[in-house]
Amino acid sequence: MNRINSDSATQASAVLARAFIDDPAYIHMEPDTQRRAMFLEVLYLHLVRALHPLGETCAIGDDAMAVSGVACWWPPAKPRKV
Repeated sequence: MNRINSDSATQASAVLARAFIDDPAYIHMEPDTQRRAMFLEVLYLHLVRALHPLGETCAIGDDAMAVSGVACWWPPAKPRKV
């Protein structure tokens, strides 16, 4: 697993868009499959880019380094000093 960089963000967003293309909530928001696919790629590209400096964005790929899986998350907050 490798951290996503700006070069692999587009590949990562395409993987996420394919993963959620048939999600009922997204189908409700955009019934047309082609338009939904474009919308999801843009949505997830923004998400991946936003999370990159704030949290963790990682990808896994094959030998050619094509992205085949993506994980994005915010790490737990640091405890505040009182």
